[in-house]
Amino acid sequence: VAAILFAAITVTQWIFAMKANSDALKADCVSMGVDVLAFLGNLFAECNPFPDSKRKVELTMSGISHVLLVGFTIQFIIEGIGDATEADDDNGEDVNGYIVLGFALGGLTFDMITLLTYNSFGAPHDGDDDGVSALGGEGAEDALTCGINTNMCAALLHVVSDLARSTTTLVESIILLNVPSIAPTVADGVSTLVVCSIIVIGATGALLTWLREVYIFMVSKPDS
Repeated sequence: VAAILFAAITVTQWIFAMKANSDALKADCVSMGVDVLAFLGNLFAECNPFPDSKRKVELTMSGISHVLLVGFTIQFIIEGIGDATEADDDNGEDVNGYIVLGFALGGLTFDMITLLTYNSFGAPHDGDDDGVSALGGEGAEDALTCGINTNMCAALLHVVSDLARSTTTLVESIILLNVPSIAPTVADGVSTLVVCSIIVIGATGALLTWLREVYIFMVSKPDS
């Protein structure tokens, strides 16, 4: 249900991003789409009935989501550079600041609710065995990353990254609506580059964490 809801939000934002002529919103949509795929992958890993392969599936799904996130971002970096250096876009259409503002505020609200929910139900608390939340389930101690489950860590990094991206589009919308001296496509191009940079930084950190977990998994495997 959560995946379907998030996918619906992503599709809706993509439609309005097309109407708003905003590459920054489109880049955010791509990241959200990858988040949906990551969520489904992690759900599959958690529901995997074969204990011997569960950890391998967790690492595989997390790795795929990180790689896709970086890969899809490259296209928007190229488009952002083009927009940031041109006063007019190819269609001669301005960026709709009101649509950008609406989705920026919506994104910030959603992210804050998610983080508060995680703090209440997902973060390790006193009394949890080995400092691991009950959400980690059995074997969670084998999936620790900075004190939390690997997949939970990946999801949290995505949310924090989305929070930063929504903040960027909020600033963009304020500029679009209040600073007419800056061309809308230039503002959106710069915002796209900032959004993509945030995505790359977040995904790079997640990839490094994932590589650490892969290493731990490989060296801890019992000899056949």
